[in-house]
Amino acid sequence: MLHRLLLNDLYFHAGCVFLVILLLVHDSFKDSKQKPGQPCVPQRPFDVAETTPSPLENDDVLFKINNFSFVINPEICHQYSHNFLAVNMVSSKPDHEAYRNVIRAMWNHSSYVKGVFLLGLSDDTGLKKRIRMESKTYRDILMGNFRDHYRNMTYKHIMGLKWVSKHCSNARYIIKTDDDVVVDFKLLANFFTRILSPWGTNRLVLCPRIVKGLSVQRKRCSSEVTYPGNEKWTHNIVTTDEYRNDIFPDFCKGYFLIYSQDALQPLLKASRAVPYVYLDDVYVTGLLPPIAGIPVTSLRTFPPPWDRNPFVVGYELEVCYMEKLWNVTLL
Repeated sequence: MLHRLLLNDLYFHAGCVFLVILLLVHDSFKDSKQKPGQPCVPQRPFDVAETTPSPLENDDVLFKINNFSFVINPEICHQYSHNFLAVNMVSSKPDHEAYRNVIRAMWNHSSYVKGVFLLGLSDDTGLKKRIRMESKTYRDILMGNFRDHYRNMTYKHIMGLKWVSKHCSNARYIIKTDDDVVVDFKLLANFFTRILSPWGTNRLVLCPRIVKGLSVQRKRCSSEVTYPGNEKWTHNIVTTDEYRNDIFPDFCKGYFLIYSQDALQPLLKASRAVPYVYLDDVYVTGLLPPIAGIPVTSLRTFPPPWDRNPFVVGYELEVCYMEKLWNVTLL
């Protein structure tokens, strides 16, 4: 008799446990069902970069400029409610409107890439007015409140990264070029979508090749001055106060660089800790990545034809040659 009572009691408790489990499963299934009117969001088949970065700290600080601001701030990315493939930020001189017009023609032939020109302030009153008119016409000028000068190249580069991170975070890739470079943007878009990923990628700083073991150029004598013919040499002189080592870190030349969106925040954060060096390619691709924990990759690690950098048709060009290359090669 006692045995039967114990057995009935065991069955009763087992039934209660089973009923509780059944109710829990039912509630979980009900919550997981799509609610009426709720859109179905498919899961992507692979990991993608997060394209909505957190707000930057000290957004009004750019190196020694404590009241940094965008004098001209275009809104080329706000018209896109969803992510788009790439934005091209072009380091440009204020008086290079002819160069910018050639690049605009290249942008107009690619629906995948939007662009912005990076400028500093000019001392020329007439030129400032022309830039304002140019900005109103094309709405693609980004200008910071610092003087446009070769020793402020790093200001310009970091300003561009800061702007993209805050105002153009819906671009999956960032292309940094100079205004004397001709790029095949259709071929580059093909590389992004077929070789990398149309959804963006993670922790990417990419360039045609990595420069290794370059010696730092010092002043050859204390009285050295700039004169016609030696500007290129004197523009590359770095003092020991600016950079103490005699060899630059491995870096990429700045005429053509590719960043993923999620690489910008770590690089910008590192720039707040790494002392300023005016050679922007050395600073941004050589000094910042090790601190930011971002690897730098060369196109030479990719299979042919990508290893030969087929995207850049020419660089360090006069504007007339840019027009010829554009008309002959890309049209």
